[in-house]
Amino acid sequence: MTPSPGVVLVTPAVVAMPLDRMVDPARAEFNAIWYEDFEDWSGRTERVRVVGAEAAIAWAKERADRVVIRLDDGGDPEAKTSFSAGPEPAWIGGIHDGPLPSWPGALVPPPEGWYEPSEFEHDTFVRLAKSIEQLRASGELFFQPPQPDPNDPRFRPQPPPSDRLQATFKWEDAAGDGEDIGPLIVFDPDTKDVVWESPDWVRVSEARALAKNKGWQFGIDGSRLKAGNTPPASVW
Repeated sequence: MTPSPGVVLVTPAVVAMPLDRMVDPARAEFNAIWYEDFEDWSGRTERVRVVGAEAAIAWAKERADRVVIRLDDGGDPEAKTSFSAGPEPAWIGGIHDGPLPSWPGALVPPPEGWYEPSEFEHDTFVRLAKSIEQLRASGELFFQPPQPDPNDPRFRPQPPPSDRLQATFKWEDAAGDGEDIGPLIVFDPDTKDVVWESPDWVRVSEARALAKNKGWQFGIDGSRLKAGNTPPASVW
């Protein structure tokens, strides 16, 4: 393939990394993108993802005489982390004042070492875990698990058998087969208090069976029939 007057941009294939770090050119994955026009970096025609800077640069040189390689992933490419790696000097117009330092002669390994993706991810999760623990320790309400209201009849134990209690099935909707569904509410006429409510909606047949088993007086509040819908015969 004859190199074109375009340019290839080689960048680390990472989602996020610290702004002041550089990847290891020998071990990191790189994305290489070929642009046909060097002047305005337009006409993207091909891209590849490979391991190692040299492999990415070799692919790039087959397509263009100008190659820009970056070892960081933070904002605008800076000269200290970007290099010209092709036969012709390369730079990014509007960002660099002129040709970038030559690869690999101008590359200086960072004193803090090469960045490893797992390193940043580990540090991020460690900091997040510490922040959560600090907020929990400070008593923030956001991290307090919700506590059931002891006065909520849905969290009370099911009442014992009694012919004094009144169980009312409250129609809310219909099951897939058309049977009425809704909560079963048990009322104590002596204390004038709702003593229990089913935590979940139940079928009207299930509500009736439970009330019969417990000896509760049973009634129905609303139905699909009253709402203008005819229930299937199998429900009755």
